[in-house]
Amino acid sequence: MTRDNEEKTSKNQERLNDRLISIYEKALQRDPNDKLIYIDLGNLYEEKGLSKKAIELYEKAIKLGTDESLINHLLVRVYEEEGAYEKAIVIYEKILNKDPYNIIATEGLPRLYLKLKNPALDQAKDMIERVRAINLVNDLRQMAEEKERQSLYDSAVEIYRQIIKIDPDYLLAYHRIAKVYRFKGDTTKAIRFYEIAIKLNKEDYLSYLWLGILDALFLNKGKAMERLEKVINNSPNKDIKNIAFSVYNYLKSEAYVKGNQEDQVVSLRTKGQGIEKSLYKYKEILRSNKDTWLTHFYLGTCYFIKGLYNKAEIEFKILQKINPQSEEARLISSIKNSANDLTILEE
Repeated sequence: MTRDNEEKTSKNQERLNDRLISIYEKALQRDPNDKLIYIDLGNLYEEKGLSKKAIELYEKAIKLGTDESLINHLLVRVYEEEGAYEKAIVIYEKILNKDPYNIIATEGLPRLYLKLKNPALDQAKDMIERVRAINLVNDLRQMAEEKERQSLYDSAVEIYRQIIKIDPDYLLAYHRIAKVYRFKGDTTKAIRFYEIAIKLNKEDYLSYLWLGILDALFLNKGKAMERLEKVINNSPNKDIKNIAFSVYNYLKSEAYVKGNQEDQVVSLRTKGQGIEKSLYKYKEILRSNKDTWLTHFYLGTCYFIKGLYNKAEIEFKILQKINPQSEEARLISSIKNSANDLTILEE
């Protein structure tokens, strides 16, 4: 492209931006509370090099209730252009308070610390070390997840333990270790790591949910209800809350007591480590009588805890077909959609 063509293209783009700015400003006169228009208009002023005007519009969008995560990085960019490094630092530090593994904020802070009038050398150095730690943890996490996919659970646990040595507050590592132990059928260790996760974060409602489910299976009704109540009353995630509410209502029903009285394998479940033995016994019972719907329910529950979701689904469908009026069938129906999202929440 020749120089003349470049200049012509640039002028055409500038005229288009000016036309769009005029359109957006008229739209704001009709609806001064349209948050998205403030963001789009801010982008246009930023493209024209008018950073102060862009900042004004972005800040207005936040005051109107725009999700800050949508606009934070735009504000950091224009604050930096205007030399308002302190304001940019405040935004990134707030991000890291909520998400300590946000790599954009972590990588951006050293640069901003060094641009201050009195450069914060120690803080910049610490953050550079933090970047290295995050990158190492991310690499190790990928390795551990690959081991999980290969069902090499002991190797996965060992890698997650390495992550914890690097960052003892990395909540996800405790979740994944607990999940791996569930898959292995070692529910005692799974429970221990979910409890450690809760000590790190009292608002870890995913761990409360799994502990409630495990307590319910192993007949610790009081403890199960207490943990599920925490999820129901406090969790902001509707899927986790729906599952907890469904299990909680089942625990309150007579069907929970009656089902445990009729379960031929209940003595194994009371020990708390009987997943593998329970699975074997339930399958043995079904070989002689496939119509024992309650056994399909408990077998499906054991599969669910071990992460064998397809097998759990098969057993739950058989249960619903044999005895669709049972409380167990209603429980499965009520949590089915939310349970599908549970695997996503654990990632």
